Amino acid sequence: MFSKSDQDRAGGSLRTTDPITLIAEGASVNGEFHFSGSLEIHGAVNGKIIADDQNNAQIRILNGGSVIGEINVPTVIINGYVKGEIFATAQAKLAPKAIVEGNIHYSALEIESGAKVSGALIYEGPANNVTDLSKGQKGDDKENLSAIDDKA
Repeated sequence: MFSKSDQDRAGGSLRTTDPITLIAEGASVNGEFHFSGSLEIHGAVNGKIIADDQNNAQIRILNGGSVIGEINVPTVIINGYVKGEIFATAQAKLAPKAIVEGNIHYSALEIESGAKVSGALIYEGPANNVTDLSKGQKGDDKENLSAIDDKA
């Protein structure tokens, strides 16, 4: 049904096993919008978008599509216009025609040449097991090194 080049122009791959919700060109939705699976926007959404499945859901804002409001979806793929805060807990991808006015919270980020962002890029990846010893520690470097050796 879709060739690889069609998928690439849309800004990401299609997931054939998940339900797909489409907001078609010329359609508009106002208010809080909940979905599961995949949401594809070629029309306009004015309001908050929330994925009920915070593990596998994805949203694609296609070229010509727009969202004004907060997006809270694990995978966010943008090739249209977004004005608002974006929370992409898994991955955010900005295709060449993406225009974002707002902060993007992400754990993985891909930005293609031509995409425009007016806002902050805020990394919110998984916690790691590295301890920053430079904060709040007093004394000379030998004391700090012995503290590291004691922990090992």
